[in-house]
This record gives sequence, C-alpha cells and structure tokens, in this order.
Amino acid sequence: MILLAIDLLHVPNIKDLRKPTYLEDRLSKDKGFSIHYNLGESSKVRKIARVEHPKSGRYLELYTTEIGLQCYFSYEPLHDNIQGKDGVTYGRFSAFCLETMHFPDSCNQ
Repeated sequence: MILLAIDLLHVPNIKDLRKPTYLEDRLSKDKGFSIHYNLGESSKVRKIARVEHPKSGRYLELYTTEIGLQCYFSYEPLHDNIQGKDGVTYGRFSAFCLETMHFPDSCNQ
C-alpha cells in the first residue's frame, strides 16, 4: 500500500488527495487518471506532496515553486512481461508520476 497526500488549493470531484489516501483504494474506483492540480502561486519553495510506503518506511516529499502539479497513474502496463527485481512483474498501477509545472496551456497564453 502506498499513501499519497497533496497540498491542493482547488480540487475537482473524487480526485481529492488533500488527506493521506491509499492509492490502491482510490485507483480501484478509477481506470487510472491524469489530472492537473492548481497549487496556487508562490515564489517560495514549499512541500506539496508526500508519498509513503509504510511497509518499507520509504517516503518521497515533493517541493516546488511551480503553480501546478500533473498527477497520473499507469492503468495499462507498457508491456505485459516487464520484470523487475527478484522476478516481480509490473502490471496495472505499478507506476505513477508527480510532475510540477505551470498550467498545461500556459505556452499558448
């Protein structure tokens, strides 16, 4: 189980990840998702997300000055037989990305 919490200014519908959420619980309701979150403007570096793997004690904290966060999860594996350490096969929801950025259409403004 992996926990994810994002510090959000505006959150649409069921993709609310402001409170720690087990990704498996959330993603089992969806077929994965890709969404851009508005973090609000800030010129200071601030922590916007924390991902935890309670079983191993590992965690990742994400800091940024950017105003947006693109968050997406793999629904379908890129290939059926990708094997990792100790022969583990990677499948659905085995990867996610947290990408800080401006708004996706800002280059057109």
